[in-house]
Amino acid sequence: MDSQYEDLLAFQLAQSNIKFERQYKFCPNRKWRADFYIRPMILAEVQGLVNLNVGMSRHTTIKGYTMDCERNNEAQLLGYMLLQFTQQQVKNGLALETIKRAIEIKMINLID
Repeated sequence: MDSQYEDLLAFQLAQSNIKFERQYKFCPNRKWRADFYIRPMILAEVQGLVNLNVGMSRHTTIKGYTMDCERNNEAQLLGYMLLQFTQQQVKNGLALETIKRAIEIKMINLID
């Protein structure tokens, strides 16, 4: 489910002319999705953690966190750079700046 912070990050990426896909299915044999896919091979997640209007999210339970660990590890084993952000990091621009740095690093590694 998209959140206002995912929408905000999508807006920031678009304003920075960074192409992305939302709800990207990154694993061919599982239903796992990442909030964002950014070329080359970058996945970005906006963590909900606690929604003050609803309470705790699935990500904060032992079972949910364990499943997230499995999914995140698989993404990395498949060669993706996985970036995870809090809502505050999206809001204050740190997520966007980190994604820009990740793109630079990935592009340099492609040249080497």
